Amino acid sequence: MGIMVPRSELNYIEKLRRWILICGRRKTGKTFLVRRFVSFDEYYFIARSGRIFKLVDLSFESISKDVFLDRLQRDIMSDKTIVIDEFHRLGEEFMDLLHALKPEAKARLILITSSLFYAEKILRSRSPLLGIVTPVRIGLISPKDTLNALIDHISNIEDAVKIALFAREPILLENIHSNMSFDEFLDRLVIIMKNIVPGLIGEIFFEESRELTERYEAIIKALATGNQIPTQISSYLSGLLDFRFTSSDIKSYLKNLMHMGIVRRYKIYGRKRYYYMLDSPLIDAYFYLNDKLGYGEVDIPHELVIEELKKLVPKYFEQFILDLIAEVLGGNIEKVRKNEIDGIITSRNKTIASLEIKMGLISVAEAYKFLEKIRNLNLKTRNIIIAKNKIKLHDIISLNLEDITQIAKTSKIREFS
Repeated sequence: MGIMVPRSELNYIEKLRRWILICGRRKTGKTFLVRRFVSFDEYYFIARSGRIFKLVDLSFESISKDVFLDRLQRDIMSDKTIVIDEFHRLGEEFMDLLHALKPEAKARLILITSSLFYAEKILRSRSPLLGIVTPVRIGLISPKDTLNALIDHISNIEDAVKIALFAREPILLENIHSNMSFDEFLDRLVIIMKNIVPGLIGEIFFEESRELTERYEAIIKALATGNQIPTQISSYLSGLLDFRFTSSDIKSYLKNLMHMGIVRRYKIYGRKRYYYMLDSPLIDAYFYLNDKLGYGEVDIPHELVIEELKKLVPKYFEQFILDLIAEVLGGNIEKVRKNEIDGIITSRNKTIASLEIKMGLISVAEAYKFLEKIRNLNLKTRNIIIAKNKIKLHDIISLNLEDITQIAKTSKIREFS
């Protein structure tokens, strides 16, 4: 039961022979990736209590800290690969020890942490591990990896693409089976999401040693209901909480949520400002449904929840396609205010693609309107339209879902030019 997704990050991890810091928020598949796909000699897991467990065959045995430190210092001088999962729970002195051991070490060391605050702290100046570990961030599964895996198991391309919008969240993979329809997936998602998301959010905040306060939760709700810039969020919160927020306050909270891996941001094209959004469609959908229907607090008719959830699918589809094209082109996503262009891909301060994304059909008139918007911005880019149908127009690269699956497989767009 469930779908396994081979991840591109593994290629990078395998090439690195240095000490590696694998970081990412809770439930992004860090431990699974290492346990299943990386060859290692010793594997240790540090519990929240500070207890140390050593993997022996397929089970863990508890060992004392003294025994652990003795074995580690011996093994790190040999040609081994050693993994320490949730190593940050060992404290500051352990980082100092690793710094002291590094000059004579022969082993390959892989450190894993679910605290992005801690990972960032390690990479700051004055950190004993600065410069001796290479960070590898594991977030949601990439669109390319997700789609390639699902296409191998789900023959209906439209169902595969729609499920992929949510399946970037590794925690959902065990609920997906071969030739599952999107309606069947949504039916199951509505049942399990009510339990998954509150637990996931609680784990993320706990790992970061922060409390999920009313203010943090309100900001997450604001983002889920379409408020994307600090002034909009501030206005939303003023009607929700008995507290007046400044844009500076909002930015501070957003920065923390970004560090936790909950929020992401996009630069507004041509400006030094940003749009913010929840990174995970799973989390976004839960908080939207909770605000709209009280989904997480009371029993709501199943069909009504699914009806509301389907309204979010075009938004997630647009984001998924933007992420996929940006990944393939090696660029960054930027948004245009008040112009209704779905996205611009930039690289090294140059615009390399402009996108119009529709889940349904697109007309020739709509395609011309897209080109007019591009001309108004004086953009000279590849103009890409993604829709169910294809449009034959000069200066347009027209892609349908079949093309998107090929792009995910080959990482090439030029053949469609």
